[in-house]
Amino acid sequence: PFWMFSSSPHTCKQMHPKHRTFVWSVAVTPDGQHVISADDYGHLRMYSLLHNEEVRWLGGRSCGVSMRSVAVSADGRYVACGCSDAGVRVWPLVDGRRVRLFSGHTHAVNAVAFTPDSRHVVSGSHDETVVVWSVESGAVVRRLEGHTSGVLAVAVAPDGRHIVSGSGDNERAVRV
Repeated sequence: PFWMFSSSPHTCKQMHPKHRTFVWSVAVTPDGQHVISADDYGHLRMYSLLHNEEVRWLGGRSCGVSMRSVAVSADGRYVACGCSDAGVRVWPLVDGRRVRLFSGHTHAVNAVAFTPDSRHVVSGSHDETVVVWSVESGAVVRRLEGHTSGVLAVAVAPDGRHIVSGSGDNERAVRV
């Protein structure tokens, strides 16, 4: 299970997802109505925050690999997952059919984020790289190197001009 905290009124309630293993990552849709959860068996599920119930099992069947991170595009059209098989998977939220598998990392993808215009997905991997992908084509737009340990976190600035990544580097580095 995971927990939902509300600020008004101050409440905390346990969500009861149908996951049969631990949840690696969660993301809230831009409209604030749904939460997407990704688990260790490769299940991606959408829940209503209002009704505390599952709305959809995205992707149809399990992809068979651990989903380490999940992000929802700013336009609310797509969800991306970073996976243990070094892949990035993208689904449309409207119907849950898998759109594309992005391949290019050599180790597990630990973090994903969308650019503010929803045109690109940024992924950080245990292979010490950050990759920017085209959502439309799945092509690598840019590969960023410089970490000396696996990348554990990525974020994109609201104006889209900066990508920030964090890792377990000896310097405990955050790269911009």
